Amino acid sequence: MLNNFLLYLSRKIMKIKYILFILINFLSLSSCQTQKEEEGLYNEVIEIHDAVMPEMGTVFLLKKELSIKRDSLESLNKNNQIINEIDNSINELLNANESMMQWMRDFNTEFEGNADLSRKEYLEKEKEKILDVQNDFDYAINNAKATLKKINSVNDSR
Repeated sequence: MLNNFLLYLSRKIMKIKYILFILINFLSLSSCQTQKEEEGLYNEVIEIHDAVMPEMGTVFLLKKELSIKRDSLESLNKNNQIINEIDNSINELLNANESMMQWMRDFNTEFEGNADLSRKEYLEKEKEKILDVQNDFDYAINNAKATLKKINSVNDSR
């Protein structure tokens, strides 16, 4: 009877070992998948950032060109409406630039997660933020170009 009990017990222990083995492998594979997802998400965030960065030069050049046009119009005491549009375009360019600078200051490449936020959730939020920065840049640049086009068309018609 003792032998039967020991045999029964050894079979249960083997089943438990087998279940633990499968569970550990499953968790290991799951962890690898999560790391790959996080790495992919991190790369997406950095790619968006890297696509926007060259536009900082465009923002600077447009701001400079708009400022020159504004100073010229202001010295001639001409067209306050266009001067206001120029001011708005310059402010949008400055705000877009500042949103990128703020995002870069806040972005934590070393974030590993905490009790409130996993690394994946953090990267998803950062992706949303950098997409907002990209939208700010696109809007500000397009608006500034449209303002410059408008100024040039007004000057050409004179």
